[in-house]
Amino acid sequence: MILNKSKLGGKLTRNVILTPFDFKEDVDEFSVKIRVGQTVYFRDDNKKLQPHKIAGLVLKPGEVYLIEAAQTVNVKSAVVMCTLNERMRRLGLVYSPGFFYPGYEGKMLFAVSVARNTTIKPGDAFISMHLIEGGTNFKSSYDGKYNGGKI
Repeated sequence: MILNKSKLGGKLTRNVILTPFDFKEDVDEFSVKIRVGQTVYFRDDNKKLQPHKIAGLVLKPGEVYLIEAAQTVNVKSAVVMCTLNERMRRLGLVYSPGFFYPGYEGKMLFAVSVARNTTIKPGDAFISMHLIEGGTNFKSSYDGKYNGGKI
């Protein structure tokens, strides 16, 4: 079951911890707003993944961008599903839903592609985070070793 606003408050302080976090500004009826951070990663001319400042950057079709969220997350005992919010879809961004599982702690990166030239800026809400509650206690399924902890 995806939790609604009345159930999200307590869960966000116990089961999923976002930093920074403002309940009044970031919580919608069924989701939490994840905001664009300062950095985006994409491949340079030598095909190496490089960090770039997102401010003023035009995202272009044909590229895949790893957008770093402004928040970090510590998933203690919930499953978190992330979807692209409606405004970003209208701007032409494309993202397949992703998940964070119990045991994950750290920064969030989201791989997006774009259908047309567009710009986004730090602080824009771009991902809707949904908390999924099951009937059992979750155990950590993330071992922290994906890609050696590197991007």
